[in-house]
Amino acid sequence: MNENVDSIDLAVSGESNVERDGLLYAIVDREQQMFINVRSQTPASCQQNIPAFRIHRLSQLCPWSEATLASYLTDLQRAQNQQQNLMQKKYALMEQGRSCAVPVGLDEIVALQIIWQQELLEKYPQLEGQGRELDRDDASNTSFKTYLLGELRTFSTATLSLLYKDMLACQARGENWNELILLATIRYQRLDEKGSDHDGQTSFDVD
Repeated sequence: MNENVDSIDLAVSGESNVERDGLLYAIVDREQQMFINVRSQTPASCQQNIPAFRIHRLSQLCPWSEATLASYLTDLQRAQNQQQNLMQKKYALMEQGRSCAVPVGLDEIVALQIIWQQELLEKYPQLEGQGRELDRDDASNTSFKTYLLGELRTFSTATLSLLYKDMLACQARGENWNELILLATIRYQRLDEKGSDHDGQTSFDVD
């Protein structure tokens, strides 16, 4: 792992500090181990691209408050103690989600995310061909909505409640949550390109 990626200033959320950064890296370290150990009939090539995985996950977590990060870290620690792989569970739930209605309690989060993603695509139309379809699944592609639901359903009730609170605060500030993630991804990507000799081709949807 290029250590430069893990030394970026995490000011996206306005809460950059040693404690917050420690939570971020503790989370991503645990997610990385789970990601590597995901078992499938056809191993994904992205499992070999750990720097891209870390960029993606750190970026996804940047808008979260410290309280939400701490709650999610507890989720991960509990899962590890119970020998559960939340990444494996996420992919299984994504498959189920293709034919399931949005669970009660997640509909508000999904609705906000869809609005933000639509706004993002309108603001940056060049992204449309680079990411997931918003709400259309097929045999080879998982939509933004289905991917989101798979991930949300791995979180505890406490983490979901805190995450929704973070999103409402973001909305109240007039910010776009998904744009914050995009900007963080770009910043991590640029730092990684400066500090490594790979070709810099990092997907926005590596996991």
